[in-house]
Amino acid sequence: MGPIFVFRCGKFLKCNARLSTTSNILNHQRDCSPKSDLRPQQGLMQSFVSGSTYKREKLRTLTALWVTRPRHPFRIVQHPEFRAIIRLLNPLAHTHSASTQARDVQCLYKLSQQKTRIFLAVSSTLRISTP
Repeated sequence: MGPIFVFRCGKFLKCNARLSTTSNILNHQRDCSPKSDLRPQQGLMQSFVSGSTYKREKLRTLTALWVTRPRHPFRIVQHPEFRAIIRLLNPLAHTHSASTQARDVQCLYKLSQQKTRIFLAVSSTLRISTP
């Protein structure tokens, strides 16, 4: 895997250098910086009261899984109705492009390959059964 970008907030971005762009880093910086119109305590209270558990990385991961499992096209994330659903659930949520979606799917694929290799290397016996 490529470089790991560690942000001041403690989050990190781990992906192949060819697949990541500076826009990912800039978007994280924008989202992670404190909002000028809200004090930090107000933001925490507001998210607690609303019950929001939105995390941009989680949305991107779930969207990548949603696109790949039923084999939706990557451009579905740019569809106006899809974006409207995301904004309905969280008005501050950021939707991404089809090319970003494709890179996210590639990253998930590479990570799953690594985890599978580790699992098979540790496993002493491998049993394959048919239904």
